[in-house]
Amino acid sequence: MKKMALRTLFFLSTALLLQSVALAQVSPAQIEQFKKLPRAQQELLARQYGFDLSLLQGSSQSDALAPQEGQPLVSERPSMNEMSPYSQGQATSKEDDRIKPFGYELFAGQPQSFDTTSFGPVPNDYQLAPGDSLVINYFGKESKQVEAIINREGQIVVDDLPPLNVVGLTFAEAQQLIRNEVSERNIGLEASVSMGELRSMFIYVTGESYKPGAYRVNALTTAMQVLFLSGGVTDIASLRNVQIKRAGKTISELDLYDFLIAGKADGDQVLRDGDVVFIPARKSLVQVKGEVLRPGYYELKGNETIADAIALAGGKLPSAFNAQILVERIRDDRRRAKTITSAQVNTVQALNGDKISVQAVTEDISDGVLLIGAASRTGYYQYQNDLKVTDIITSADADLLPNTDLNYALIVRGGRNNTIESIYQINLQKALSGDSENNLTLEQGDTLVLFSRFEKKTEERLNYRAEISSERDASEASPKSRSVTNSSLVVGIYRQLGLTISEDELAQYAEYSRLRLLAPIFNQLLAQQNSDSQSGWVTVRGDVHKPGVYPLAKNIDANDIIQAAGGLKDSAFTSRSEITREVVSSDSITIQTFDFKPNGTSAPQLQSRDVINVLRTPEWDANVRVTLEGEVRFPGTYTVRRGETLSSVIERAGGLTQYAFARGAVFTREELKELEQQRMQQLAQDLRREVSSNMITDAVNTVSYTEFNQLVNDLIEVEPVGRLVIDLPYILTGSLDADIQLKDGDRLVVPSRRETVNVIGEVQLASAHVFDGALTVTDYIRRAGGLRQKADEERIFVVKANGAVAVDGNRSWFGFANQQRLEPGDTIVVPLDTSFKDNWTLWRDATQILYQTGVAIAAVATL
Repeated sequence: MKKMALRTLFFLSTALLLQSVALAQVSPAQIEQFKKLPRAQQELLARQYGFDLSLLQGSSQSDALAPQEGQPLVSERPSMNEMSPYSQGQATSKEDDRIKPFGYELFAGQPQSFDTTSFGPVPNDYQLAPGDSLVINYFGKESKQVEAIINREGQIVVDDLPPLNVVGLTFAEAQQLIRNEVSERNIGLEASVSMGELRSMFIYVTGESYKPGAYRVNALTTAMQVLFLSGGVTDIASLRNVQIKRAGKTISELDLYDFLIAGKADGDQVLRDGDVVFIPARKSLVQVKGEVLRPGYYELKGNETIADAIALAGGKLPSAFNAQILVERIRDDRRRAKTITSAQVNTVQALNGDKISVQAVTEDISDGVLLIGAASRTGYYQYQNDLKVTDIITSADADLLPNTDLNYALIVRGGRNNTIESIYQINLQKALSGDSENNLTLEQGDTLVLFSRFEKKTEERLNYRAEISSERDASEASPKSRSVTNSSLVVGIYRQLGLTISEDELAQYAEYSRLRLLAPIFNQLLAQQNSDSQSGWVTVRGDVHKPGVYPLAKNIDANDIIQAAGGLKDSAFTSRSEITREVVSSDSITIQTFDFKPNGTSAPQLQSRDVINVLRTPEWDANVRVTLEGEVRFPGTYTVRRGETLSSVIERAGGLTQYAFARGAVFTREELKELEQQRMQQLAQDLRREVSSNMITDAVNTVSYTEFNQLVNDLIEVEPVGRLVIDLPYILTGSLDADIQLKDGDRLVVPSRRETVNVIGEVQLASAHVFDGALTVTDYIRRAGGLRQKADEERIFVVKANGAVAVDGNRSWFGFANQQRLEPGDTIVVPLDTSFKDNWTLWRDATQILYQTGVAIAAVATL
């Protein structure tokens, strides 16, 4: 265990000392391995190797303290599974793991940037202070514009006017003062006054903020904006008691539930310099589940009742049982059941830890119409004469899930002997708008199938973090809707239809996806394909959003089946698509093709087993996107033509700034990342093979299998950089030989000037040193405390600022120092002597990869 901890600590310290990159580039597995050690052993190892334990806990807040206006927001928030044990204990349980605390998704996701308002309208009561800028426009006998900045004395100084004291005045008062002064002192001249650049100020975010600290913002910033700027709140923060403090006193309280539920922000205020936004921990939390609009965990405020808690959850669904509410309450150290009647619901107070369950009314299933899929309340509906689709789906908000596809639904009409007589395709949105061609009349025994707009579970989770209880509804659906649940059977059904899919791929599809809900329909169609049924299927390929196999409905043409497949992509060729049809005669099968214009006025009728191929627009992918960052005049993402070079896009970006360190530019490419990953995986396989061979042959080895396995895991977990070594200064001279043709996803980061040389690896103290042209490799190694016992002095190498690796041909670092000239930004790497590992060359290669990858990661991360 100690050996493993030493190795983990080595990689941690190496990554930390490279340009002060910090724990963001160390794998979570390595950090967790170190944290598992006893505290005393952690402190002992930290003292022995000069490692600061506080970096493991404190690194997350360092970025938040940087007071930069317009600072980008934080990265994607952790999911419930990544919460602290305390928070998980308060917010979830095995039976309720689908229910999430309400409101915290407001700060989820990963916005790229956030800027508080700098150029919006300024209210008349805005109070001026030093640093504010006023723009004065003269008109009359002459026209000119003057910008006046309020100085530290509270004055503005403008030509032809005496110094004017405006500090403390409102914007409207300052306007009137300046207009009066101009008109009184200048005959025939008047002025209009507008607000220029606003002053900046510091505010502080404390308490349960995701990134507490000091932030520099403009003078119109509100508390709500600061919450977003600081990354939101932690998973135990109070959303109903955000306090704004000024001079040690609370001047306002912000209830985010008012904002989330009613769109109100009454407690939000414009902040002043030195204000504190304090976010306390929540005190009381209840769970509301069952037949409510928004099942979840809700924070209580004051003496709120059971009815208030249900109202926070959006109120009851129409299917709710109103006579009584079930409450699980902790009392006398035990969880007890309590029944609340409709007469008590407005008087009984909700308590911390309550689980409030709104039950559903019982379902009396007899005959009727079956509704399955992405609906709020699936099951059988009573049949009556002239029953329309909109009699069952009365409202998209009340009867459908947020993820329901309104453009595609099916009516499956049953026949005798449990067969499918016919299938009709409808557009729910048109049906809800009153279109009679889609709002069809239903018959007894019909099944209405509703689909999700998202095929994959990841898409559904990404777009809707709110509760989408697919698994619950699927378990309550009728046996007919769950007739095909076996994964291998579903795979076999689609194989017969010509679609190849594995069970692992099937597991990625959402419960209400087309692929899953259509499986039982296809299963029945395949079983009756030799009967008199006219139903069949059509395959859609090409540039549609959801290519696949679809039932051939009676009331559709080629355009309708394209809508069933999610519609055309932007890249689709709208002038022509192709239909392929198999024509079976008595002794042969011939293939016919038909061209048609997708979404045209006349579309051909389809036959079972037709294949529609939607073509892609030629040269659609001709443009690629390249990102320029760092010391370029206009950084950003640029769309370039295929074949355009790096020097060309740099010229479009205005060239480099005067502070650019061109020799240290980092150029990365996506396909190189894939190659690096493949190399690491291959080396990991070779390492496993070698150690297994040595163990079988009883070869003498001093390396345990656990150590080897840890090294292999380190290799696999290393994030590839994909760096391509370039000579940017030479490229910018106009050399065609050195220039690079760009590919999609390329990224160039130009750092600012560096005046340091790093020493890492098997030295006494890995560190960075100020560059001195008179010093050699030997000198820098001595400054790092000299070599360790296991250092390999014959394999010392230098990673240049541009990523190139320089190795001495004499295999001696003494000769290296005399022949290789060091430059600012270089990194000296002293590798581990692998001779004590039985001279295994693979071990040597693996450690060298880790060193070089660490240097590359540090180079990218510090830019």
